[in-house]
Amino acid sequence: MEYSLKKAEISALLVDLPLDLKRRISSILLKMNVLIAEYSSISEALSDIKRTSPDAVFVYLKDDEIDSFDKKIDITADYEHVPFILALPEAVCRDAEFYEKGVALCFPENLCDEELYFMISIFFRLKKRMDLIVLDESMKMVNESIYRIRRVYRDVILAVTQNKLELILERPELPPVQKEHKLAEIAINDKDDLTLAKNTAEKYAFAEGLDKSRVFDMVVAVSEGVSNVLKHAENGVMSIYSSPEYFRIWISDVGRGINFSDIPKSALFKGYSSKNSLGMGFFIMMELLDKLYIYTHNEGTIIVLEQKKPALFE
Repeated sequence: MEYSLKKAEISALLVDLPLDLKRRISSILLKMNVLIAEYSSISEALSDIKRTSPDAVFVYLKDDEIDSFDKKIDITADYEHVPFILALPEAVCRDAEFYEKGVALCFPENLCDEELYFMISIFFRLKKRMDLIVLDESMKMVNESIYRIRRVYRDVILAVTQNKLELILERPELPPVQKEHKLAEIAINDKDDLTLAKNTAEKYAFAEGLDKSRVFDMVVAVSEGVSNVLKHAENGVMSIYSSPEYFRIWISDVGRGINFSDIPKSALFKGYSSKNSLGMGFFIMMELLDKLYIYTHNEGTIIVLEQKKPALFE
């Protein structure tokens, strides 16, 4: 724990947040002169939550922790006046069951810096003026506004790129692989893996019937994607899939992810570079491929490189 909290101070508790998310939230809170205390688990934080009644408690929940959250904390009793702010996987963060009394806000873990600042600043401004129940309803509206903005980003980019670039808002929206045949998988850890990834992509692209020019395009796109994993992320994986209609290569990394607002610039402006993972080369990839999918969150990024099989061009 960083500080000993006093009840009279404006305070926020950060409970078991991933390192990057903790860093970003802390930076925003410190600029707002909010006192911060950090805890490694919710059980460790409970006594201080009850004693100090902090202004906000930021809690990160993994997939396997979501169902057990209400069992760890009886938010309808001792903690009903404490605003819990839950960082969740995007696919579940709009689930109504989380907006029980005492849970002020659920937000997707992959918010970009601008969205995170918008959400937190609005929360503290409204909290000064509203009781908790009214605040809950107001923050639901703020959260939905973020989703509307993201959907607009997605739809506009899809239209501008003539359906070649699709921003994925939730992981289940990625192309399904259940009915596709997995041809190969390669770990991406060092520069030697770049050559292996390119050679493997070339081998299977030819085997799946792509002509020479389209194989070349796919290999260049793979080179861009894998190079960015090596430069901007901790490590990654390249997986190759095939179906009767499509040849697809998935490249995923373990890193910070990309600020959502940077993606349009990365994809639409040649030469634009982001400092975050897989932040370069989108423009080149989009030009070479039939379609490019991008899904990013605070623990990494997935891109899917897609070429149609030759039969669809006949």
